[in-house]
Amino acid sequence: MNNTRRIEECCEIVCRWYIMGKEDEHNMLWALLSQYEEKLALKYMGYYCHFLDKGLFVYALSNNNTTFMQKALQVQAFDKQMYTDAMVVQTMLSFFKEDGSKTNFILNVLLLTDISLWKTHYLEELIDIFEAYLEGN
Repeated sequence: MNNTRRIEECCEIVCRWYIMGKEDEHNMLWALLSQYEEKLALKYMGYYCHFLDKGLFVYALSNNNTTFMQKALQVQAFDKQMYTDAMVVQTMLSFFKEDGSKTNFILNVLLLTDISLWKTHYLEELIDIFEAYLEGN
């Protein structure tokens, strides 16, 4: 058995311990995403749903956990009101502005989030980003 498969099996065993940590400790989803164990994070996100908060959203976004983000957003795993939070919106916009390598990923995230909850000035900023992108190409 190769090392990668053994690590995956060990992570699965730990997930089945069903650790009930507080939001700031024993965050199983954060731990899995930090190791790019996205499929396991998706498999156990129902049990560990108390960790599906804006901190995890921003972390997964910045850690480029594309599989996790796309599937979690498709099933609306995150609280919709999170998209009204200034830190979440500003993080999404800053990634879109500053990291051209993540453009497709951020566009997919935008498609799967409810930007109708954004304040008008954030929507205007998003339009400005699109216009600047079009002018640059």
